[in-house]
Amino acid sequence: DAGEFYTPRPVVRLMVELVNPQLGEVVLDPACGTGGFLVFLMQDALARADLARQSKALTVSAHKSLTEKLMQNTFFGADANEGVACAAKMNMIVAGDGHTNIRPEDSLAAAAKSWDVATPDCDIIITNPPFGTSETDSLEKGDWDQFPFRLTKGQQLFLQKMLLSVKPGGDICTVIDDGLLNTASSQDLRKWLFQNARMKVVVRLPEDTFKPNKINVRSSVLLMEKWDAPDTDLDNDYSVIFIDVKSLG
Repeated sequence: DAGEFYTPRPVVRLMVELVNPQLGEVVLDPACGTGGFLVFLMQDALARADLARQSKALTVSAHKSLTEKLMQNTFFGADANEGVACAAKMNMIVAGDGHTNIRPEDSLAAAAKSWDVATPDCDIIITNPPFGTSETDSLEKGDWDQFPFRLTKGQQLFLQKMLLSVKPGGDICTVIDDGLLNTASSQDLRKWLFQNARMKVVVRLPEDTFKPNKINVRSSVLLMEKWDAPDTDLDNDYSVIFIDVKSLG
């Protein structure tokens, strides 16, 4: 009922490959669930740090400093379900991080500590926010001031807050409902997204991607990069990569 479902691991790996994070970049998942993205990213970053140490690209002291940063100040997450957030915290600890930055909070609330539209500080936001949920009753009056467009669907609000909270030049990689941006009510949001971000990759996922979760909706992965300055007149000319994934695994 809350629109919660968990991201298949092949989709997690696909999205991680798309964002290709560099060591030390700050990563946020504002709808982290049990921490699938964050655990995978942290384990990958720690493995790359170990390889750099073995090849002597990093000294012992530099390796220690980097691993401490990776485990304490790099990966952040939040989930509105406190029990699920606790599971994510435990998964991160088991994966090697005893100082994880995962909070049980409503990421769309203005008071959310994981991110803030007034101070964009994320290098990468990677997430699979809840599908089809209405936020009309869950947000307070002051929460709506964060969003340029007062739309009811949670995904529409997540897209706005993600773009406002990521650094210029930072990447956003998210799963979206294919119908989310195709409606007349989303026309202004579509234009705003193109004005403020370069659409880098659109990946069409197979129809059965979320069927194990009893979610029968066509979905895609969207990768976009925030412009350094808004392209108000949509003058920027660039290519977009479109990928049609036939099967997972």
